[in-house]
Amino acid sequence: RIRLKREAAFEADLKKMNEEQKKKAQQQKKKDAKIVNRILKASKSGKHYAVLGIRNFELQLGPYYVFNFSIGPLVLFRVKTKAIKRVYRNLARTVHPDKNKDGRAEEASHALE
Repeated sequence: RIRLKREAAFEADLKKMNEEQKKKAQQQKKKDAKIVNRILKASKSGKHYAVLGIRNFELQLGPYYVFNFSIGPLVLFRVKTKAIKRVYRNLARTVHPDKNKDGRAEEASHALE
């Protein structure tokens, strides 16, 4: 229901615009729809990093034992918390139903949380 209301509101807004504004609004809606689809698809598969668009290639090496000393374990390619927070904030801002014109923006917003 909410999706239909949002779509109807977007169509009503389009009628008020001139041709150039309509073209820009429709292009923006296409971009928004791509983002929303990516988030909903990743959320459905249960991949939390994919929802944010982050690849987590965490690789752990070790521990290695040389004589009586242990070295490691060494972790390579770990995604930092700071990066996760930054990506989340930007994506939350992009997908927020007030900013995003796609009908399923609210679903994507909940999936992102």
